[in-house]
Amino acid sequence: MVLNLLTTFSLNKYVLPLLLILSVSDIDFYVGYPLLDEQWYILILLTSLGYAFKRIEILLIYVGLALFFSYPYLTEYANYNKLLLYCISIPLCTLVLVSCYLTSGKSFGIILGLFLAYPLFLDTNYLDLISHIVIDNTAMLGMSIAIMCGIVFLFVLI
Repeated sequence: MVLNLLTTFSLNKYVLPLLLILSVSDIDFYVGYPLLDEQWYILILLTSLGYAFKRIEILLIYVGLALFFSYPYLTEYANYNKLLLYCISIPLCTLVLVSCYLTSGKSFGIILGLFLAYPLFLDTNYLDLISHIVIDNTAMLGMSIAIMCGIVFLFVLI
């Protein structure tokens, strides 16, 4: 088995640390154009997914940039434009599930899959719940990514 991590070019190798440093330093606030933390998180999440899916790495960065700039619109009009939110949240949750399976193994992939499938057995609107997981700052793009981007990244950096 030959590891070719050093011989293949990966754009994420350079973009992801830059995004993490910019999001932690809050340089956007000092420049005069403050951004939401969730905007950084969606961009960091999709750039990180490029590590698991090398074939669509550039596409994920472009989608991350598009969602980065449209995130305030999505949060403001989430109740009115649900079809757009469904079109974003279902592929994103699927990519996170498959990347969890590819990078962490079967056990974590199955646990995450069961967690996402549990609301199917309840008397709730499943699409609303999945879109809540993606768009709300207390769910997928909330505390878990905030801890990873803020605390864990700074610990590794130091």
